Amino acid sequence: MPVTGKAEVFVVRADFFLSFRNEQSAYRFVEACLWRDGPVCPHCAATKRIGKLRGESTRTGTYKCYHCRKLFNVRSGTIFELSHVPLHKWLQAIYLCGCGTKPLKPQQLSAILGVSYKTAGLMIRRMTAAAINSGMLGCTFQHTPLSGDANSSAERKDHVSV
Repeated sequence: MPVTGKAEVFVVRADFFLSFRNEQSAYRFVEACLWRDGPVCPHCAATKRIGKLRGESTRTGTYKCYHCRKLFNVRSGTIFELSHVPLHKWLQAIYLCGCGTKPLKPQQLSAILGVSYKTAGLMIRRMTAAAINSGMLGCTFQHTPLSGDANSSAERKDHVSV
């Protein structure tokens, strides 16, 4: 029996979701999306004299810019920066939150990804902030009140009554 067009689209989407089972595949995908012509240092914007660190104790996907002598990876300067959540779970969350018609709630995301409720809420807030900053129209991320950057605690202190 031939497969219909809708089923093929679902299979491709399922393959996309399942292709990020480990960190290496997630890093390769994000590197290919962000750095089409090779790695770019987020500190000095150099494209030459950059080397990939391959030591046994080195974290996955770490690069060193020999121009400014700083370390960086594909997470630097993105919503993934300073997050303990593995990159493959971030990509799965982006896929899940971006492909539905209804906003995904933190309870649902935490159950699917196996992260805590607080972590799922933080992920949704960061994705929402990124969608708003990029001018994405028609995004289905949950609209939650944002008090500035997800990493900034200085603005949250302003809302505390004494």
